[in-house]
This record gives sequence, structure tokens and C-alpha cells, in this order.
Amino acid sequence: MVQRRGARSIFLPLLCIALFALTIAVHGIFIWASLAPLFVFFLGRESWKRILAGAAAAALSWAAIAGYWTYSYSALIFALVIIGVSLFLFLFLCTAAFMLRAFPPWLSLFSVPLAWIALQELFSHSVIDSYWASLAIFSPSLSPLLGIVGREGTTFLIILANVLFSFALSLPGDRMFRAMSALLVTALLSIAGFSYSLEPQGDPFTVALVQPNIQRSWEWRMAHVESDILPLLENMTLSVAARNHPDVILWPEYAVPDDVFLRPHLARRLGDLSRAANATLILGSLRWTGGSYSDSQPYKNDVVLAFSPQGELLSAYTASHPLPYEPQTLPAERMELLTLGGEAIGASLCYEETQKDVSRFHRASGARYAVSLANDLAFTRSSIGLRHSSLYSRLNAAESGMYVLRATNTGITQVINPYGKVVGQLPSNSRGILVRTIYLPPAH
Repeated sequence: MVQRRGARSIFLPLLCIALFALTIAVHGIFIWASLAPLFVFFLGRESWKRILAGAAAAALSWAAIAGYWTYSYSALIFALVIIGVSLFLFLFLCTAAFMLRAFPPWLSLFSVPLAWIALQELFSHSVIDSYWASLAIFSPSLSPLLGIVGREGTTFLIILANVLFSFALSLPGDRMFRAMSALLVTALLSIAGFSYSLEPQGDPFTVALVQPNIQRSWEWRMAHVESDILPLLENMTLSVAARNHPDVILWPEYAVPDDVFLRPHLARRLGDLSRAANATLILGSLRWTGGSYSDSQPYKNDVVLAFSPQGELLSAYTASHPLPYEPQTLPAERMELLTLGGEAIGASLCYEETQKDVSRFHRASGARYAVSLANDLAFTRSSIGLRHSSLYSRLNAAESGMYVLRATNTGITQVINPYGKVVGQLPSNSRGILVRTIYLPPAH
């Protein structure tokens, strides 16, 4: 009996870790059962010493699996991620173990998911935020449900499912939990199948997303804007304009790493390009704000610029939630939309695609569709890092019920429909142009 318990104390936490690794590397469906083995372990007659050891091992492993790719950004961010995520998970697992052992099953079925949501809200006020604790990013295919209950409600259901499955396995004499588990699986598969079959209706609209794949340093890009970067982007833009006649052409974040408001000739050059392409040109740039964080880091804004087919600068959007680890990038005072000749579209830059407030602002403000510009150059050596960073755009599309056009420098460039389905994608770490026809509701 002692040997059997010892084996359980090793096997069940390892199974939990393996299922989460499959969630990150293979498919998000595994998240619906990844915590169940650990909950089964908690429900056994294990000592608290073993429970705490299993919780600690699982928490550290989950944090390492989920955040190892952040090391490519910086060692400090990697350390913060490991400490913050493992602390969150350890606190949750200890709380869940107490509830599962002390509360009646029906009470712990709901109190354990509530503990996750409460901790997520608590950590949202920390330096590492808590957007990463939204498990809904692994289930964007549940788009009708996401639009109703939101990412918090979907995360609640994922934790509830794990608790339910653990009861079905640990309480074999109670057929009710088995029946409920079967009913939940059937409902989820039905929702996912229904979502997959849906096709957007509306006015056809052709978009072209440019992925230049410029894998050079920030300093090199700033020094070669006019000599190397713009000629490349101009050639790609004019070629797709001649072949496909898109309505909108998107460039990634910091495609033009210079301030066009201080360089009028750059603004004219971009306006001439949008006029020659006869398309709206939306691109990432920056704006110097004056002063500096350090000798080599002047303060700036991360911005999106939109030029009309007539060559006019229509609108400029400034990121309100820049990356918190870049103190030289200052936020806008409030969230806004891009306005294109009376039409409003949502815009997000880099870190903003992880922020639920930005996506919900787009929906509440009546945006017709959303663009997400990123420059994930730091993650080019990690395919999992690139994939993970793109999941939030799928979640935003599914939750807001609108197209999201994600244009990046190195990947992953995607067109995502209002049901969270990727309808077009370019290979990462490659140069290319993604052209798709999307279908938009009539403009008001």
C-alpha cells in the first residue's frame, strides 16, 4: 500500500505536467483535463507533505513549460515569469487541495474554479499581470460560448471540468459525476463543431498582410529605414496591389521605426505609396515624445498610422498598454479607435493583444474589425513562443465576434474570423504576403 501511494504521488503529478506540455505544444484541448490527475491525487489519502511536494513540482513545471520562451526576451523577464506563475499555481493548488478534501463534492465543484478566478484578479494588480492565467486562450473554437460568458467564464468552465473529471475517476460509486462528465464533453464538442461550421456573412473586403521578416537589431533598423526597409516594404506593397487589388494593406508594428511627424518627407513617401497602391495603408511606427529614460533610450509612443487611398494621413493610434518592461515606451492617456473616413476599426500593438480591456473596448465602441500589429523578433527562435503569443488574437476574435488581422514582422501573421478560426496564416520566420477576403457587416 505504501509503495502504491508512493507511485501515485509521482505518476499523477507527472501526468498533470505531461498534459499541460501537450496543451502548449500540440493542442489546447488537453487543458480540459490537465489538472484532473492532480485533483485525483489530492482526493486520495495522501499526507499534506506529499500534497505540498506534488503541488510545488507541478507549479514549477507548469511555469517553466508556459514561460521558458520568454528567456529569449530577457533573463529578468524569464525569472519574473517563473516566480510569478509558479507562485500563482502553488497558491491555487494548495487552496484546491484544501477545498477538495474539506468540502462536500458539490461545493468544491464550484469553489475550486472560483478560487482560480479570485487569484487571477488578485495577480492582475501585480507587476506580471495575470492575462496568462486566462485558460480560455486554449479554446477559441468555443466562440459562441466565449461571446456570452467571456474569457473568465470559459476559464471557470475549464477548471470546473477538471474537478468534475477528477470526481468521476475518484468516486466510482457516484454515477452522477460520470453522467455529468459525459454530458459536458458532448456539449463542448457540439459547441466546437457548431462554431467550426459557421461562416461570416457580409460585404466582401480584401486585405493583404505584409510579413517582411527583417531579423535585424533595433539599432540597424533605425539606421536603415529609408535605405533598406522602406524599399523592401514598398516593393512588396506595390506587387500585391498590382496582383490582388486589396482594400487594406497592413504592415507590422515598428515597420517604420522613425517619427513621420518629425520627418515630413517620410509622411509624403508613405502617402504616395498608399495612393499608388490605391489602398488604405495601415502600419506600425513610433513617435518621439521628448526626454529620455536613459542616455540611449529616449521616450517614445508605439503608434499605428493609417493612410487613405488618396494619400492622406487619416488617423493615428497610440498604444495605451505598452509592454510594461519597456519603461521608455509611454502609454496613451486613453484607449481610442482608428477612424478611416468615418469607419471605426480596433487597433492593438504588441502587448495590448493580451489585454482583455482593449478587445472589449473595440467591441463596445462598435469597431467593424480589428488589427493587431506585433514585432515578435525576440521569439523568432521559439516556434512555441510565436504560437503562444498569437493565441490571444484568436481569443480576442472569438470573444468580440469580429475579424482580427494580425500582421507581424517574423510571425505569426494571421487572419482570424469572428469565430476564432484561423482562415489564413504565413509560415513564421519567412517573408511573404497573406491575402484574404473577409466578410464584414454593413457599415453604420
